[in-house]
Amino acid sequence: MTLTVRMEPDDHKKLDEIVKSLQTGDRSSAVRQLIDEKWRSLQTGATFLERRGAHPTYLLNGEPNSSDRSVRKKVISDAFKAKATARKRPD
Repeated sequence: MTLTVRMEPDDHKKLDEIVKSLQTGDRSSAVRQLIDEKWRSLQTGATFLERRGAHPTYLLNGEPNSSDRSVRKKVISDAFKAKATARKRPD
């Protein structure tokens, strides 16, 4: 199906910038992608994270109770100790 849209010159420039940033190649692909993204965001029953592809896996593989201050401090301390050990030269 063909859709014709009348646009102002400024809108043409905006659409061209969107095409470049999305790296879709042409205006039609960019518009289809934007429509699909908007449609998915309007679907009820899906959480924000589900619409965006869920949690990044690296966030789920952390320490248990990693939101506790004591756990965060230990993780940071261990990372600094590992860096310091790696920097030491063997004598």
